[in-house]
Formats: sequence, C-alpha cells, structure tokens
Amino acid sequence: MPDGKFRLFNLRRISREEKKKILDDFFGESTEYSRYFNNVSTLFRIAEFAILFSLAVFLIVSALGNLTGISYTNAEYIIRNFALELESNKNVSTELVFNPDTDMDFALFSGGLAVSGNTGVSVFSATGTRTLYDSEDFVSPVIRASDKYTLVFESAGTEYYIYNQFSRVYSGHTTYPITGACIADNGNYVLIGKADGYTSAASVYDSDFNLVNRFLMNGFIVSAELDKEGGMYAMASVDIAEDGRYECEILRVTVGDSSADNGFVFEDIMPLSVEFGDDEIFVLCTDRLIICGFDGTDKEIKFGEGSPEAFSVSEGFACVVLKGQGATSAQRRILTVSGDGQYSEADFSAVFCQLSSFGNRAFILTEKGISVYDGEDVSFSEISKPFSEKSRILALNGTQVYLCNKSCAYLLTVK
Repeated sequence: MPDGKFRLFNLRRISREEKKKILDDFFGESTEYSRYFNNVSTLFRIAEFAILFSLAVFLIVSALGNLTGISYTNAEYIIRNFALELESNKNVSTELVFNPDTDMDFALFSGGLAVSGNTGVSVFSATGTRTLYDSEDFVSPVIRASDKYTLVFESAGTEYYIYNQFSRVYSGHTTYPITGACIADNGNYVLIGKADGYTSAASVYDSDFNLVNRFLMNGFIVSAELDKEGGMYAMASVDIAEDGRYECEILRVTVGDSSADNGFVFEDIMPLSVEFGDDEIFVLCTDRLIICGFDGTDKEIKFGEGSPEAFSVSEGFACVVLKGQGATSAQRRILTVSGDGQYSEADFSAVFCQLSSFGNRAFILTEKGISVYDGEDVSFSEISKPFSEKSRILALNGTQVYLCNKSCAYLLTVK
C-alpha cells in the first residue's frame, strides 16, 4: 500500500471528476454507455441519501414516542444483548465452571444455563460465557427460569431476586415464606405462600413487579405454573373435605382475572406438580397423571404399581419415571404421554435416577450413564464426564443435554 499502513476497510466516496475519469477510461470518451452509468450512479446516490434520511427520522420518532419507557438500563440491555447475539456465532463451550457450593440448583436460561448456590447466582450464555455473577447468601436456593428471566428465592424464605442475562432487575420481599414460584417470558411471575386468614395464596405480579391478583385458598397450593407467554397460570391445591377425604382442585386462570377459566375437582387424589402442555395442563399425582384440557375435559392415566420419582414436561409431552415398591428397589418404569392421553412405556433398572425431556424424547441419568427413551426402547450411552447421585441433567434440545455437577456443567451430545 502506498502509505505503508494497513487498513481493514479502505472505502471512500469518489468525487464527480474521479467518476467521470473512470467511466471515460472504461468506455472511452463520453458515450451513450458512460452517460447511462453516470445517471444510474446518481440515482443510487439519491436512493442512499433517502434511505439514510428515512432511517434517521424513524429512529428519532421511535425514541421520542417511547421516551418514557426508555431507561439507561433498557438501553444497556439492548446493546449487550445485541453483542451476545453476535457472539452466538462463535464456538460453543462444552464446559461451564462456577463456584462450588453445598446446595445448588440449575435451570435452562436463554439457550444457556442459570446456576444458583449458597454464595450467589451465575448466568452463562449459549456459548458458555458467564454474563452475570451476583453474590448473595442462600441456605437452600431455588431457581426458576423462562427464556428471558430467572427468579431465585430462598426455600421457605421471604426474599426473592429476578435477573435478566446481565443483571439483577428486581429484589422483592414477602410477608410470609415462599413455598413455590414461576416466571414467564413476558416478566409476569407467581409466588406461592400464605396469607392472613388463609392456608395458602398464589400472588401474581406483572413485569413491572406490581401485584395484579391474589388467589386465596383454604387448601394448600402445592404447585403453580405460568404458560410460556405469561398470559395464564395453573395451580393445583389439596384440601381435606368434611368426610376426611382428600380433595384436589386444579384451576386455570388468566392473569389479571379474579375467577378461573377452568376448574377441576378430584376426590382422594394428592397432586404433586402442575405443568402446561400445548392445550392442556399435566397434573402429576401420587398414583396417576391427570390431563386437564382447556375445553374442560380431563383424562387420567393410573400408574398401578410404583410411585413417581421424576417428572418433566416439554413440547406438549409429559414424561414420568416410576420407582418400584420398596426403598431399595432398582425397578423403574418410564412413561411418555401426549396431550391427547396416548402413552408409551418401558421398564429399566437404576439405583438412582434424574430426568429431563425434550418433546417425547426422555433423557434419564442413572449410575450407569445417560439412557434415552423415545417411545420405543431405552437405549444407553456411556459418558466420560464425572457425575454423582446429586448431579442434574437438563435437556437443551433433542440431542444435547447439560450435565450439572457441584462446580461445573458439561454440554453433552447424546444420540
């Protein structure tokens, strides 16, 4: 290069005289062709100016129209999220390292992983970059996440924290201990606890952290879950009827409404967990799986022998692992159930078991490694990474899982 300097981009706008010289050199003296291409380049320059001017006007009008909703934090989030999207084209890290703690919880978050321990909260992007670390003391942390937000609370405590990928966005406090929680992509969240004069309550908050509704129950709310978009939530409660029998109630409620869209009551059934499917709610109970449709219908799949050991719902399918009778039994049975009540099952043996699923594909962590059930057979895959009974497995998609340990997590590909 003439000046001896390296330039990544050596682009500049040429002058009118330089353009004429280039056209004359290419076509000879002024001809019909050179005049044509000269006119075309002039039109392109006018179009370029019009596009840039329109973009500037659009940005100014958009900023002025949303001035009250734009804050420094919002602007910072947009810029950092844009940088994170650019980073996603890089190679993905297969090992995430974090501070080891005695009590830990994990959740999939924005294609990456959120980790909470006794000493703090970490968030890792899909490429394995740690985008957040927040030092906080927990005795028994519980983490709940959607694609856009993570909620962390102390089990049976009164403090909770909400995070995006880069920072803590809110710190909250409740009067009564929190026994359960969930959060949706739009920022709506539900906290389960007690209330004055009632056994339990489900408190619903919007993305501005305002209380929009509170369901008060004489029974005990064992589980609540928001749908992915955050427009409605489901909860399962249990009460003791006058004759001493258990009475299970399942409610589906639109956020902000004071009454339920659907309600189901079952006798002599003990609910354990509730999860949204596509157009139904899966309710795990001690002896059966109940499917409550949005149309008001319900189906039951009784387990027969065995009790629920693990439960996972993904992409409209529910997976349940049942443990055989007896504390030391190694007999296990896996069920995969669709929203219309169709199911498949298979037997396998294991000393301990962790479960995660993606659609109808179930990943089962046992002392032998990872087993996969896709509705036909339980296939086994050995893994070279260390793990224990306290390890967790989280299905990122149909072939990749996070194996979460005390101080690190591995991204594994399982065929």
